[in-house]
Amino acid sequence: MTNLYSKKHLLNLWMTSHQRLGRALQGEFLNHRLVEQITRYDYRFAEIAIVHQKKKLLPDILETVRQLQVEREEFLRQERKVARRSYTCLVCESEVIGLDCLCRTAA
Repeated sequence: MTNLYSKKHLLNLWMTSHQRLGRALQGEFLNHRLVEQITRYDYRFAEIAIVHQKKKLLPDILETVRQLQVEREEFLRQERKVARRSYTCLVCESEVIGLDCLCRTAA
């Protein structure tokens, strides 16, 4: 996980979706330990949590972002598993590797 956006981006997203904060509260928000953890995840996950799911509290946002990350990793794992499946040639019944099978390589 890399830091794909800044704490300020997260603050702006939160304020756009919920309410404006005064300078003191903005500073508190930016210095909160959970904000640092949230910014380690994909910005789209934070956007889903704050804008679409209307999460206001930082622990709820972090939990949602983590869950979305787990779901994405599981989806990608399943996609890789499907892509790695081997297929059998209908003509010679040998394993197809890439686009080649025994009858194709013999020709």
